[in-house]
Amino acid sequence: VGLKGVTYYENDEWKVMDSSGQVLAKKTSPLHESDTFVILDEPRCRGVDMKLREDAHAFITIGKEMRKDKFMQAAGRMRQLEQRQSLFIIGEQNIFSEVSRKMHASNNTFKDRITVKVETKDVLNWIMKNTANAMIDGISQWAENGLFFSSEAEAKDALLQDHNDLLALYGSPVEQKTLTEIAKKCRNYHLKRTGSCLEAMADEIVDRVNELGDGYTRISSSGADEECERELQREMEEEEEEE
Repeated sequence: VGLKGVTYYENDEWKVMDSSGQVLAKKTSPLHESDTFVILDEPRCRGVDMKLREDAHAFITIGKEMRKDKFMQAAGRMRQLEQRQSLFIIGEQNIFSEVSRKMHASNNTFKDRITVKVETKDVLNWIMKNTANAMIDGISQWAENGLFFSSEAEAKDALLQDHNDLLALYGSPVEQKTLTEIAKKCRNYHLKRTGSCLEAMADEIVDRVNELGDGYTRISSSGADEECERELQREMEEEEEEE
């Protein structure tokens, strides 16, 4: 390979370590980044422009719930991918087992789904699925925040009742509902809670959810908070995949 050192970011500056172990600031090092192994952590995968070799190879590490924006930002550090540069996708075994399990859910048995060979297209499809799920969660959170705001006619309306007993948190049935149904339930809850709301704003939020979230569903429970609902959603998805 002929690499002569390592380029990395530490203490708010880029540094270069040569083969003897000597470390210099990148701007004073005689080594060019194209002659070194460049390490980019997640924050440095956005906006950093390293002049790499025309035939450079990159290793992208993927983690749990990896989404398109992070993956594409990392891949984008390779400016000549359409030429001779290339990418290798790496990660822990449990990540690739998850990809296999979710992308081959139609296989007959759980064992078949976790042992099938994972291809690049499987990883990319898994990343896109994670991205879509994050967008669905974002729509619900946006609607919840907006509907809460629409019901704050007075300062006291910003106070929510604190449910700290198990029956209040987990006693309600858990159901799969459309995003529109969840938004309507949220609107009615805040209207009942405060006795008033900006109806035009609330209706517009619900209509927007219906437009953007058409066809999507989420776990919903009148007792569980959003974090609990997201965890329940993940658990139900995993159970369905293992059946």
